[in-house]
Amino acid sequence: QYITISQTGGRLPKISDVASAGEYDSLTDMWLVNLEADPPYDEMIQVFSILLNNEKEPLATELLELTITEKEADGEEEFATFLMTAAGLFNKSNILRKALIETIRDNNLMFQPLEHFLKLSGLKNEKANLKSSWQQFSSLMKYTKDGYIYHTTFGVGQIKRISRTHATIDFQKAQNHDMKLDVVLETTISLSPDSLAVLSWRDDGAFSRLFNESPSVFLERLFEEPLENPGEVSIRDLRPLFISSEFTDNEAW
Repeated sequence: QYITISQTGGRLPKISDVASAGEYDSLTDMWLVNLEADPPYDEMIQVFSILLNNEKEPLATELLELTITEKEADGEEEFATFLMTAAGLFNKSNILRKALIETIRDNNLMFQPLEHFLKLSGLKNEKANLKSSWQQFSSLMKYTKDGYIYHTTFGVGQIKRISRTHATIDFQKAQNHDMKLDVVLETTISLSPDSLAVLSWRDDGAFSRLFNESPSVFLERLFEEPLENPGEVSIRDLRPLFISSEFTDNEAW
């Protein structure tokens, strides 16, 4: 039915709508038609979510692996994004795991700790849970040049150099501090560039204005800070933020 509509020039129904309607035989036919042209990768991800939520994991995996088999050789940027997004959805797929690793390697040829991070995350292990391993790998990849981290003793820091075994970090309390990479991973947490802790360190004026003029926004962002326990706030969470502020952490609390 759906293939006939496509071939006669009519408007092809969206695969996500067909998946939502539970028309799984038609979905497979439509999927094959889409693979012959430019696949709608974003919508394919939507279909995976629908199928997985409806306990149709075998079908979702079948369509995923069919797509990888057909499109992996093309090497398109959109396909790489498709793989990385799909990795956050599927617990098991050796075909996805292998394709994902090759894409990661292609995109990070000069990143020395890459193989170490792949091993630590579990992505090299065929029996690992793909979804959780991808989450772990994504967290590890925040430890890159110019990335921000937090250490309970040295404060906020920015990675200046990183190799397979060591990292050099400019901390608030220790400039050009050399550490073994494994120690860095064990004793620090990664921060986003727009973290409050980073803002406090890099632009205390903007930090103070935010605290004084937009307290509700400040509090919302504070609850998202990973310094101690995300989703909770204690005075311990405030101390790293008010090291150089006009306010003390006690006053802020």
